[in-house]
Amino acid sequence: MNGVDRQGTGLSARASFANGNAFATNQTSANARVYTGPDRSLFASTVPLDGLQGTVGRSAFRGPRFANFDFSLIKRIPINERMRFTIRADFFNMFNKVNLAIPVSDVTSANFGLSTAAGPARIIQFAGRFDF
Repeated sequence: MNGVDRQGTGLSARASFANGNAFATNQTSANARVYTGPDRSLFASTVPLDGLQGTVGRSAFRGPRFANFDFSLIKRIPINERMRFTIRADFFNMFNKVNLAIPVSDVTSANFGLSTAAGPARIIQFAGRFDF
């Protein structure tokens, strides 16, 4: 969580707790725009020595909830034996749910614990196709 790979594993380094229980502060703000992860003050601010890792287990924290509902409507209209017309409507993220990105995990960053991006909003596309 300090953004430095001191273990030499190619993964982000694990952080050590300074005090308290960081799991109690894992929440989403009331306006659902910013995910507030664990409190920065609960982590040691020093970088561990080379080859060492902190006491927080891998995948100990979860990001904000993710919900996505995609939907398609297709109508095939026959014209005669050899021809038909197809109308299609596709809805991506149909209910326009805000899906926040994984929070910043670098304890030294000013944005630690905050989601600074979100997934795409609702997308609707229409298509028509003539088969002969």
